[in-house]
Amino acid sequence: MTSSVKALAFLALIAACFILGNKGSAVTSNIAQSASTNVLVSFALFSGIIKALQGVIYTYDGWYNLIYFGEEVREPERNIARSMIGSVILVIAIYVLVNLALLYVLPLSEIAGQKLAVGAAANAIFGDYGGKIIAALATVSMLSTVNANNLIAPRILFAMSRDRLFSERAVKVNRGGTPTVTLFVSTLAAVLFILFSQKLEKVFAVLAFFFVINYGITFLSVFVLRRREPDTKRPFRAWGYPWTTGLVLLGSIAFLIGAFMDDPHDGIYVLILLAASYPAFLLLRLIHGKAEK
Repeated sequence: MTSSVKALAFLALIAACFILGNKGSAVTSNIAQSASTNVLVSFALFSGIIKALQGVIYTYDGWYNLIYFGEEVREPERNIARSMIGSVILVIAIYVLVNLALLYVLPLSEIAGQKLAVGAAANAIFGDYGGKIIAALATVSMLSTVNANNLIAPRILFAMSRDRLFSERAVKVNRGGTPTVTLFVSTLAAVLFILFSQKLEKVFAVLAFFFVINYGITFLSVFVLRRREPDTKRPFRAWGYPWTTGLVLLGSIAFLIGAFMDDPHDGIYVLILLAASYPAFLLLRLIHGKAEK
């Protein structure tokens, strides 16, 4: 429900840009500027792209989140794949339209100097009400994100608990079926992470590392499992395997290398967290192993 409201809010903003904008006067300027701009392929360009991806990858992430509700989905072998593909297409379409709408309203020179280009576009269209409209849009977006994370994170810990990779107490659910223990733990972890991160940009940068590391491990696991278990039944097909899987794996590795070179401080921070998680994993296995004996 919240995701639908968020999508409709973005579509309303896009429509407003095209209907109430400056009749495309910025388009001519943008086309002329693009035609006269020489793009130099260099490390600085690559670094800039990686930096931009760090800032936006969180907005695209989430297209696969239905997998965490696999046990609650009817006909998962059919509906999960459809949902993921549909989500990717929808997210791409919305954000491409947002960018086109911004280019319709604002010249590139003005967009380049903005920390929040959509806010500048709203001000150009709605005047003094632009800030309030963007604040409302941001609130709707955050509600959708918070709602999704509150549903997803507890289920991850819940599944880990069933696999004896987390406290057995976390398996407990309330009368409504909500894993209350894991909900509390995941919420506490999120609050602590935000408090110690200080800046929202830092949160996004660190999350980008974790997201892409997760992507890379997932892509790599496709190769590993197909080699180890060639006869296992696979209801989900990896179209274009191994080329498509290898391509996105290389893309993930390139992103991580570029992100680490551009932002070594956050990269080291992520590596420390990952390194600390492995001894914790071994300790939990040891504890549960002794408990079973």
